[in-house]
Amino acid sequence: MSVQYCINCGINVIPTKENTCPNCRNPLSSPARTETAKVDVEAVTVDKEAVIPSPIEKMQKNENVFYTVAIKNDEQKIYKPVDIEGVFKDDLMNGVLTRKTVVHTHKKGADNKWTETTLPLYDFAKGHYPIGVLYRPVYHHAMTGLVYGIYAGIGLKVLDLVITMFAVQPLAGIMTLVAIAIAFIPKYGFIGVILFSIWIARNFEGPNFYLMIFSSIIAGVILGILPGMGMGGIIGFIRSGKRPKAPDAELEKPSVLFKLGILPLFLGIGLVLAYIFLITPWLLSIIE
Repeated sequence: MSVQYCINCGINVIPTKENTCPNCRNPLSSPARTETAKVDVEAVTVDKEAVIPSPIEKMQKNENVFYTVAIKNDEQKIYKPVDIEGVFKDDLMNGVLTRKTVVHTHKKGADNKWTETTLPLYDFAKGHYPIGVLYRPVYHHAMTGLVYGIYAGIGLKVLDLVITMFAVQPLAGIMTLVAIAIAFIPKYGFIGVILFSIWIARNFEGPNFYLMIFSSIIAGVILGILPGMGMGGIIGFIRSGKRPKAPDAELEKPSVLFKLGILPLFLGIGLVLAYIFLITPWLLSIIE
């Protein structure tokens, strides 16, 4: 009789007269196999509950600040800070966003914890010049001019201090330059100027450089803030008719030119003139 394969025993056998396996007595129906292959099957586990990171979670891994808004059909759009002057502004001009759109600001703190603040776009724009100028050009130009005015006032006042000190005593002028250089050291400039002033007070007879630099900064802020605001407001008023505006922007009140342009400019000019012709001669008389 021909050899057959017993599936139950897994071997080739010579069948009995009843065509059964002589070992297990199970019926045989498979021809003999010349080679037995053993296949190891490796189970693959698929985690069907694996969570795909959401767009917000992806942004939290790569950014420290980002913004989200909900638009039509509950669709959510995400913007990076670099998008404010680009995609965000384009969406506003194209009507995708409006002044009433709620903007969610997501910000990572020093402790790596995220906080979220919510503002209508119109209020959100107050802290973002490229968007704010589309709604209130005079106001935002005035606020920008205010900042530049402070920087300019501080710079000019410190320069005035250096020139004055060199005119009175060259060594004091050199020491003033050293103190100013120390003030620009990141993180440690404030403490550095104090320590330098203490060292000067113990080893030389002269003014307190910390108080001089600090007073110059305060004077620079006072002298620069109003002229800067006034010039910015006037520039904003002139440019408001030429710059593009948001589709839902409203006209600023006519009085804004006087409040944010003309009035602060003339008050600032008056302060500067008073400082040059009244305060400066008085300070020089004290130093001498």
